[in-house]
Amino acid sequence: MPPLKKIKPSTLILFVIIIVAALLRFNALAFQSLWLDELHTAIEANPVLPWHSLFNYLKCCDQHPPVFFILERFSFLLFGHNEWAARFVPALTGIACVWAIYRLGKELFNEQLGLIAALFTCINYFNIFYAQEARDYELLWLMTTLSYLYFIRLVKNLRTSDAIWYVILTALLLYTHYFGLLVLFCQGVLAIIYWLLNKETKKKFLITFLIAWLAVAILYIPWLPFFKEIANIKSFWIERPKPNFFITFFSEYFGNAKILKPFLYAFIIFFLLRAFLSRKTFANPQSNPFAFSFIFIVIAILFPYAILYLKSITSVPVLISRYTMEVLPPIIIALSFGVIFIPGKMLRYGVFGIFICLTLYNLIVTKRYYSTISKEQFREMTNYVVTEKNNVPLINELTAWQQQYYLDKFHYTGKVFTGKKEDIIDSILHKSSPQYTIDTFWLVGAHNDPKLTPNKQQALDTAYNLISQKDYYGAWAQLYARKK
Repeated sequence: MPPLKKIKPSTLILFVIIIVAALLRFNALAFQSLWLDELHTAIEANPVLPWHSLFNYLKCCDQHPPVFFILERFSFLLFGHNEWAARFVPALTGIACVWAIYRLGKELFNEQLGLIAALFTCINYFNIFYAQEARDYELLWLMTTLSYLYFIRLVKNLRTSDAIWYVILTALLLYTHYFGLLVLFCQGVLAIIYWLLNKETKKKFLITFLIAWLAVAILYIPWLPFFKEIANIKSFWIERPKPNFFITFFSEYFGNAKILKPFLYAFIIFFLLRAFLSRKTFANPQSNPFAFSFIFIVIAILFPYAILYLKSITSVPVLISRYTMEVLPPIIIALSFGVIFIPGKMLRYGVFGIFICLTLYNLIVTKRYYSTISKEQFREMTNYVVTEKNNVPLINELTAWQQQYYLDKFHYTGKVFTGKKEDIIDSILHKSSPQYTIDTFWLVGAHNDPKLTPNKQQALDTAYNLISQKDYYGAWAQLYARKK
């Protein structure tokens, strides 16, 4: 290890930023229950299941590429089939995002931009939140950043080593999330622009990228049957977006914190103002890092938004904030440029320092992020059921499959009824078959599953007493016993 005095200050700063990122992402990692989508991950990546079960789930029911779920399976093998292990992979990925965007910022402009982008990512609410979510969105952020990093390196240098890394990382991106295809599309548009602006190595540039994309396509061929399944989806649960969706998303990316908006808008203004003042340099962006970066930022942000919006208003809605993780790296880079271009060193770092403090204050104090429940409490609701009455039947209309993870975890021994709960209640009231001749049963719900309608509740109350009940965040449980 080199002596401390020989370590560059920028290296020490990056090290501190990464340590802070780790603390923010691993703190209270298992504090909250797994919610509906995370339970999909836990069940599908269960290491006791055969591998083909995982791929069947990813083809029929939870249409996602496999890389994240494979990593989750290994995490469960190492740390146990629990909440902490489920969120270990995204938490580690969130830390890697900080390092990756530092590399991207440094490659695009300079080390200062990289460090500011790393600090932005370190404290970013969206990155922290999805670093504690057992889904593949954080990995999409990371692989997008790394794919763009080696794309930029390849554009600049056309080196074989960069081409190999670009192919590997872009293939991994496509095997991480289907919206990685949007990143590949943006890279195609950027490559055309940079090729047109390239005056010296046009032929080598064209051949290099054609070979790289062919290699990516070959690597993706095994997944095409799975991709076909998602391409055939004709309806989805997402609502059609409003034209001003970007404003809503941008606020969500930073925790819907009103106090941060003036700073964020100021950073954007300084970024755009510099672009306007530097417009003459766009005639030769290959020799101007900011012009080169500006083209990258505009394409990498606008094209995914435009494609997803058009898809959502013309066919199947697919536009929600967490599906746009691929635009966060270029947005962070744009904001980082805005910070750099604030005139005056004292003013620049003073403003950015205040922004950092307010961001952390909003996260820890205002939102009480590490002590406030914000995810459906499947764990607490199921534990209550098992503790109060473990061996009586349970009715769960909407989320029985997902709840099974916690039913198994807490060793529930009763029978689970699925299907429309009001029909099951009718069957119990009329004792329509021996299996419905029940003296005591649980009625539970989660993920916006409503309780019984007043009429059905009145009918149930004529024959059964409500023995105990408890409401949780996004979940509830009621225990009924037949009147004597």
